[in-house]
Amino acid sequence: MKTVLLLILTAIISYCLGNLSGSMILSKYVFRNNAARHSRMESPIAEFFHDYGPIGTVMLVLFDLAKTLLAVLIGGALLGLVDQLLIGRLFAAFCLILGHAYPLLFLFHGGKALLCAGIAVFLIDWRVGLCCWVAYIVVLVFTRYAALGAVAAAALAAIFMWIFGFGGLEGMLALLCALIIVLRHAENLVRIIGGTEPRSFDFSRFAKSGGKSGDGTFEDEDEEDYY
Repeated sequence: MKTVLLLILTAIISYCLGNLSGSMILSKYVFRNNAARHSRMESPIAEFFHDYGPIGTVMLVLFDLAKTLLAVLIGGALLGLVDQLLIGRLFAAFCLILGHAYPLLFLFHGGKALLCAGIAVFLIDWRVGLCCWVAYIVVLVFTRYAALGAVAAAALAAIFMWIFGFGGLEGMLALLCALIIVLRHAENLVRIIGGTEPRSFDFSRFAKSGGKSGDGTFEDEDEEDYY
């Protein structure tokens, strides 16, 4: 019974932390710009860089880093009370990713949760995290599709967990985290197959704005979040 209560508490805390939109909070309360789009869907890092520059982008990354650290460490500490520290961290990561990808606060319109997942996997096991990020970067460099890199890294995460000695419930939780990442990129995969997915890191469209930043606006309302 104690374990169930700790799991419920971990789920609530982690999911609520996942609901916190760094781009919305920073846009509205730090940069004092129109956050209407940010409240609906987290902006891509490239868009955020365009609007608020390198300092704003670093702040955005640090925000996600902080909420991921908080969720995973709290989950580990709570389940550590019943000698299930690793399960607690993995379960907290799953609930955090779920909250980021499908936030109740924003009517289930969230981000891709890639950055949160990428940070969380390092907290679970740095070797698995390193392998996942290497896989992501390799696929991204050779294909210039961030979505494809994200899906490849997520799919390989469970395999890397098994290679490094994890299994059972740990592997199942890793698979669930990977499933969310894959589902959030499903539309991107369909567009890649159809040849309509834009390549990542194409900053040419930003140049059309004359290099202006900080206006809190977006040129492409259909742009997806890749982090």
